[in-house]
Amino acid sequence: MTDKTKKIIAREGLIIVGITLFGLLIIGINFLCNTIYVKSYVNTPEENRVGWQLISYANYDTINRIGTLIILFGYPLYWLICFIAWAVRTLKSK
Repeated sequence: MTDKTKKIIAREGLIIVGITLFGLLIIGINFLCNTIYVKSYVNTPEENRVGWQLISYANYDTINRIGTLIILFGYPLYWLICFIAWAVRTLKSK
């Protein structure tokens, strides 16, 4: 392998790792914040009857879906943006 090929593989690998870690960070912070919220504020029977716990879990699921979508579609979206930028540069040069 040439040095250029190795650099391309290393760069793309770091991008994949970075996008995956970003998505996992969102999911992990969401889990931690929701755990703290439920333990701290939803301990009385009155609050449980009102439905505060359901509200916290609704936001929890939404943010987890966002983190999962970042993990699944972050890299393809990155490639789409790179392709569009490359196409614009190519069309401008000629």
